[in-house]
Amino acid sequence: MALASSKKALAREHAPAASGGLPRARRTQARAEQLAGPRMLTFGFLLGLAFWAAILFALFVGTTFGYQPHGFKWATPDVGFSADAAVAGYTSEGMRQWSAVSALRPSEGGADIRVVVAPLAPPITYDGQPAQANVKSSGGRISSCEVRLDPVHFFALPEAARQNTVTHEIGHCIGLNHSDLPGVMKNPLFYNFSDDDAAGAVNLYGGPAGQGGAEQKGADLPAGNEPTAEPPRPGQTEELTDGWNLVVWRESTPVSGCGCSAVYAFRGGTWLKWFPSAPLWLNEIEMLEAGQPYWVLR
Repeated sequence: MALASSKKALAREHAPAASGGLPRARRTQARAEQLAGPRMLTFGFLLGLAFWAAILFALFVGTTFGYQPHGFKWATPDVGFSADAAVAGYTSEGMRQWSAVSALRPSEGGADIRVVVAPLAPPITYDGQPAQANVKSSGGRISSCEVRLDPVHFFALPEAARQNTVTHEIGHCIGLNHSDLPGVMKNPLFYNFSDDDAAGAVNLYGGPAGQGGAEQKGADLPAGNEPTAEPPRPGQTEELTDGWNLVVWRESTPVSGCGCSAVYAFRGGTWLKWFPSAPLWLNEIEMLEAGQPYWVLR
């Protein structure tokens, strides 16, 4: 009897499992096949989530970041400058670029902004740095600025890069910080004078006389730069030139009705932006408020 019981037990161990009559390996395979569908769905969901997160991040970067003011500027747009003889041409051209897009009125021979060829002062941001701007301020106003151009690394640059370097540093001297936008003058890696740079200068000192919206009031304009021309009425986009326009609206109007490709507004030290192709929750401007300045791209 004991021998028979052992044979029965051994037979039970090698017999197909009771659940469905399937062997253990087959049951494991069936379970894996059952789980494969939900796993693929979960993987696809996570992959799609990552894709849209990347898209939204790109939109956020492309529509949110831009140049930033230091938070201080010159008390008057009349700024004097001087430079060492070896870099006087770069300095004059750099001042011309910034004054051409704003109400800055630089005069050669002054001591407000000084451009010199000299070793950089500590702290040096990176090895091989060609230039630096040392800005001094008091009471929210810039009191002086010295641009230092390294005797070795600056003159090792190509000619165009030397000019862009000086123009970039002068941008610090007038009150602008770095920009996260690629390809603009205030980006520390990619220099190219852009509308974003011009908007920064205008919002610090007002627009240049006789150029588009220049006679209209910009954010935080100094005295003496009051608007003298009639601003365009809402919807009259034919009065806007191609490119950027500094506009003060006569009547409040929804931003979606202005026919604009982009709208920037500088409020409380921060740039607010609107783009027709951006998600609604990323746009920060709903109305073009009457009497307020806006940078409008047609």
